Amino acid sequence: MITAENLKKNFGTTSVINDISLEINQGEFIGIMGESGSGKSTLLYLLSGLLTPTSGKVFVKKDEITSMNDTRLSNFRTSNFGFIFQF
Repeated sequence: MITAENLKKNFGTTSVINDISLEINQGEFIGIMGESGSGKSTLLYLLSGLLTPTSGKVFVKKDEITSMNDTRLSNFRTSNFGFIFQF
């Protein structure tokens, strides 16, 4: 399960993600749709720990990944996430 609570992400003075909360249960498939530049990739990066939120929390299997140090987060991502980047 992945849970996001009140996620916010700013780049400088630009707010990209503003107060998003969601829960994705194990085995559930979701789609994230939006226009180019709407924050879809940023949201995925936040949910997987590739980006740190400006505020808010992300939990994966009840572990709060937003409070993990870089080493622990890297190890956690290696064993819990798979990412295929588009190019």
